[in-house]
Amino acid sequence: MGMRKRRLTKGIAATSLVAAAAAFAAAPASSHQAAARLASGTTCHLTHQDWTSFGYSYFEWLWVNHTTCSTGRYLAKHHGHVSGWSCTRRITAQSSFQYDATETCRSGGRTVQWKYTQNR
Repeated sequence: MGMRKRRLTKGIAATSLVAAAAAFAAAPASSHQAAARLASGTTCHLTHQDWTSFGYSYFEWLWVNHTTCSTGRYLAKHHGHVSGWSCTRRITAQSSFQYDATETCRSGGRTVQWKYTQNR
């Protein structure tokens, strides 16, 4: 094996080891850690279909605490009009043709919040 090939092999092995260590560190060690992450809230990943199917002009982000992103998507899609949930809308900026708003919905200890822009 030539010197160049040996260096390349060592580099690949080192890169693989670093990637494996990072994946191990990112994975929760127990269900308790996973529950703690859920309790602290998370920003949900949204697909392009989510962004366009919620009925807002521009959908910016969705955040959930003590619940799932699926529940958050359901609430946002129904504009917070879901039985058992209490929602408030706060308009953060507005002009004659659109407004920015943050909507927060709560049910028990669960919270869902999203931000959007709506054309008038």
